[in-house]
Amino acid sequence: MRNEKRDFLKDMSFSGKMLVIYIICIIIPIIIVSIFYKFITTSKINSINAKEINNSVLNAKSSVQSIIDRALLLSDLICYDDDIYENLYLNEESGKSLLRSAGELDERILSYVIADTLEGIEIYSSNDYLYRSTTLKKMSDAKGTKWLDDFIAADKNINVLAYYDETLHRYKISMLRKLNKKKYNDSSNILKLDLSVADISQALYMHSEKSNVYLLNGDTVIAARKYRANLAELEYNVGNKINEKDGRIVFKDLDYPAEFKVAVFYNPKNMPDMFGAEIITFIAIIFIILFVSSLVILMITNSHATKLNSLTECALKIQKGIFETVDDKNMGKDEVGTLTRGINDAIVKINSLINEVYKEKIRNTEIEKAHYKTKLNALQGQVNPHFMFNIFEVMRMKALKKQDKELAMILKKISKMFRHLISWKEDMITLDEEMVFVNAFIDVQSYSMDDEVSISINVDEEAKQCYIPKMSVQIFVENAFLHGLESIVNNKTFSLNAHIFDDRLIIEICDNGEGFKKELVEAINSGNIESYTENKGVGIKNVITRLKLYFDNEFTIYVSSVPYEKTQIKLDLPVKNQ
Repeated sequence: MRNEKRDFLKDMSFSGKMLVIYIICIIIPIIIVSIFYKFITTSKINSINAKEINNSVLNAKSSVQSIIDRALLLSDLICYDDDIYENLYLNEESGKSLLRSAGELDERILSYVIADTLEGIEIYSSNDYLYRSTTLKKMSDAKGTKWLDDFIAADKNINVLAYYDETLHRYKISMLRKLNKKKYNDSSNILKLDLSVADISQALYMHSEKSNVYLLNGDTVIAARKYRANLAELEYNVGNKINEKDGRIVFKDLDYPAEFKVAVFYNPKNMPDMFGAEIITFIAIIFIILFVSSLVILMITNSHATKLNSLTECALKIQKGIFETVDDKNMGKDEVGTLTRGINDAIVKINSLINEVYKEKIRNTEIEKAHYKTKLNALQGQVNPHFMFNIFEVMRMKALKKQDKELAMILKKISKMFRHLISWKEDMITLDEEMVFVNAFIDVQSYSMDDEVSISINVDEEAKQCYIPKMSVQIFVENAFLHGLESIVNNKTFSLNAHIFDDRLIIEICDNGEGFKKELVEAINSGNIESYTENKGVGIKNVITRLKLYFDNEFTIYVSSVPYEKTQIKLDLPVKNQ
C-alpha cells in the first residue's frame, strides 16, 4: 500500500498536488472546525431550548392544574354546605316555599363562584318536588347525555370528564360530584361544574411563546393554543388523537385527574436563532482564511505550473522525436529555471549527436544490405539449376513412359517450384506471382495426401496485382499442410481467400488441422513474436520480420486457433502497386 501511495503522488501533476494540499490542509480542517463549532453551538441551543420547553410544560401544567384545583375546592365547599342539602331534600312535609327554596339555593351556590371563572354550575337532583332554577336541574333533564353516562360508568364520587357537546359543537370539561349526606341516605344528586375551556386555552396561551401547547384527555386533544410568536399552524387540532411517539412532543401528566396531561410540541423551525453576531463573525473569519489561502496558493501554483507545463510539452515532443528547446526567458533562478536551462543544453547536444549518428546509421545499413545481397548470391550460386532441371525432367519422362501421368504432373509442379525458388530476382512480387508457387505447392501436398483435402481458393483479380514480400503467403500455406492437416485422417479442409477492402489487402488462410500452440497465438497477436523461441515458429517469425521491414507498423496479423475445428490466419496489409 505504501508503494502504491508513493506512485500515486509521483504521477500526479504539480497543480493536482497543490490542490491536494489545499483540500487536506485548509478545506478539510476548516470544515471539521465548522462542523465541531456547529455541533457545540447546536447542542448548547438544544439544551437551552429543552429547558425552556420543559419549563413551558411545567408552567402550563401548573396553570391548568390551578384551574382544576379551584373547581375542586369549590365542589368541596358546596358538598359540605348543610344549607344546600336542606333545600335539596324538601318535601311536602317541610312546609317551606319551593320558590323561596330555589332562590336560596341559587344565591347560596352562586355566592361561592363570584371569584371563579366557570362556564356553569348546576346541581342535578332526583327530587321531583323541587322547582327548577338557575343552578337546580332535574336529573331527568340530563338523561341520555354523554357526561352523565360517562360519570355513571366510571362509578366514582368525583370525576373530571372531557366530552364533545353535540349541542354546542365543541369540547367541554366538567367536574362531576355526587352530593350525598349520610343522614339523608341518598346519592341521587350530582354537582356539575363546567370549567371554562376559554380560561384553560388562555392559560395554555400564556406558555406558548416558542411552541404549540395542548391539553389532552388520554391521547385526544381537548384544548390547544398556537405558537404566539408567529402564525404557525397547529400540528394537531382539537378532537385529533396525538401521536405519543412523536419525538418533538413533551408530555406532563396532571396530578388530577390522571387522564389529563399537558403536551408541548417542539418545532425546531419555531426556535429563535441564537447564533447571532458570534456565528456571523465566525463565518466571516472562515471566508477571509479561505480567500487569502486560495489567493496565495493560486499565485504559487500558476507560477510553477506555467514553467512545468512548458517542460512537459518539451518532454512530449522529445518522445515524438522532436527536439526543440524551451523558452527560458521567464524561468527565473529557482529549481525549475535551472532544470529548464539544463534540458535546453541537453537538447542542443542531442540534436548534434542525432545528425552524426543518423548519417552513420545510413552508411552501416547500406553496408549490411550489400553484405546480405552478396551472401544470397553466394547461396544461389551453390546450386546448378540446369542439373536439377535435368534430374526432374528425366524423372518426368520415365513417369510418362510408365503411363503415370499424375506423377509426371507432380514432378512438373516440383520443377516449377524449384525454378521459382532459385530465380529470386526481386524480394517484392505480386500476389499473382506468389500464387503460382502456392498453387504448385498445394497440388504437390494434395497428391501426397491422396487428394483427401477439400481445397477452396478465391483470389480477386484486383488483389492479384498487389505487391507482397516473396514467400510471405507460402509459409502459412506450408504450415497449414505440414503442421496442421497431416495430423488428422478424414474431412480435411483448406481455404485461401484474398480481396481488397477499404484500400487494404486482406488475406485469410484457414484449415481444420492441429492448430497453433496457445503461446504462439499469443505471441503473434500481441506483436511479440520475437519472444517465441521454439523451432516450429521460425518460418512465421521470419515472415513477420520481413513484413515489418516493408510495411513498418501499417500491417496487422491475427491468428485464431481452435484445434481440429478451425485455425485462421488473417493478414491485413496496405495495398502496394509497386
